[in-house]
Amino acid sequence: MRISRTVIIFVILVSLVLFVTGIYTYDFLFEWIRPKSENLKFSINSLGWPFRNMIVYSGMFALIPVSGLLMWKYAPVFSVGRRCINIAIVVFCVAISLIIKKIYLAFAYRYYYDDVKTLSGEKLIFNTPIEDLNFTNYMFLGIIVGSVCSYFLLKQSKDKII
Repeated sequence: MRISRTVIIFVILVSLVLFVTGIYTYDFLFEWIRPKSENLKFSINSLGWPFRNMIVYSGMFALIPVSGLLMWKYAPVFSVGRRCINIAIVVFCVAISLIIKKIYLAFAYRYYYDDVKTLSGEKLIFNTPIEDLNFTNYMFLGIIVGSVCSYFLLKQSKDKII
């Protein structure tokens, strides 16, 4: 299926807007996904990590319309309604993957770090490297799973154009 130049330009513009949106929403997502515990402190081991992770996070946001464009081309998806459903499936899978990562981090840090006390009864405060959160990997996995699901759910034959 051939995709028009205007659609490609539109997808590039939407990707750029989502990239900039990702830069501005990075702090909110990071605070939301980070486990909250009074005896757990996060430390940054690398000075370039926050900037690099923000760029990767924004790039994952920008990949959502690009994955939709690839599905429209290779699935092929003809109708506008199915194209919107395609993007919605990818966004839903990314959101589910981030929620799974948040739940995983909450259970992991609660299991390892909560209620750990010394022999004198004082709580220990743990310093954990912030690089270990890796939520952008889960976002990428959500994009892949959403693309595969939408490919198989929305694939139309080339003979039938709805």
